[in-house]
Amino acid sequence: MDIWEANSISSAFTAHPCANDGLWRCENETDCGNTDRYKGVCDQDGCDLNAYRAGVTDFFGPGSSFKVDTTKPMTVVTQFITSDGTANGDLTEIKRIFVQDG
Repeated sequence: MDIWEANSISSAFTAHPCANDGLWRCENETDCGNTDRYKGVCDQDGCDLNAYRAGVTDFFGPGSSFKVDTTKPMTVVTQFITSDGTANGDLTEIKRIFVQDG
């Protein structure tokens, strides 16, 4: 999971699903995706969410014309929602919340 990829004009978070469950240590070039990114255990491209690419061009950027003004402090909260509300449930949703000026 790339939890925070951002600069002053763009932000994204990217899930990189893997073919195995739980923690896993990459031990060789093929499984790690180093020799061929599409033969690795995890999806190196991932599935990201970027507001601009999703069509919301006034969401994140410098200045008051953006909903999140990157020239001012902000808090970014990422929530991982599971099917049963516990840390062990199946992941069903990821929520990203930006808090600025209260």
